Amino acid sequence: MITLHSFGPGFGLPDPSPFCIKAEILLRMAGLPFERETGTMRILLSLIVERRIQMSDGITP
Repeated sequence: MITLHSFGPGFGLPDPSPFCIKAEILLRMAGLPFERETGTMRILLSLIVERRIQMSDGITP
């Protein structure tokens, strides 16, 4: 199962991170089952985890 970690709604958007919005749209278009876990805006948290393989948006804390 794919897990999309994102910030959650903010600033009138479904997610303030363009990476998270794009990843969610692509997962839905591909018809892949995924879970979405929301975090907090204080932590850099935009990544996809699938079978212990992490793919981030390139920003590392």
